[in-house]
Amino acid sequence: MWRPDSAPAATLTVTGANDMSRRLDWPAGASKLGWPGDLPAGEGAQYRLSWPGTAAPTTIRLHILPQSPQPADLEDAASMLIANQCLAQLDRLIELAPKG
Repeated sequence: MWRPDSAPAATLTVTGANDMSRRLDWPAGASKLGWPGDLPAGEGAQYRLSWPGTAAPTTIRLHILPQSPQPADLEDAASMLIANQCLAQLDRLIELAPKG
C-alpha cells in the first residue's frame, strides 16, 4: 500500500470479506506498507481501509496485475491500467511520467 503523506505514524485497519480485519501500524516516515499476509488479496475483492481522523472508511477493489510479462513501456503500462479500470493509478502514472 502507498500513501502520499508519509510523515506521521498511523494505525490502519483493513477489513475484507466476512468482516475479517487486521490492524496495521504504519510507521512515521514510511510511504509504503506491505499487505497483511494473512488477509487474502484476491482478484476483484473489496476491502475497507480505516484510520483515525477519517470520517468514513475508504473502500478499495483489488485487481491483480500479471507479473509477467512486464509492460514494455509507459503506453503498455497505461493500457494495462485502463483495461483493469485502475484510473487513479493511471492518473498517478501520467503525473509522474517524464515530460517531453
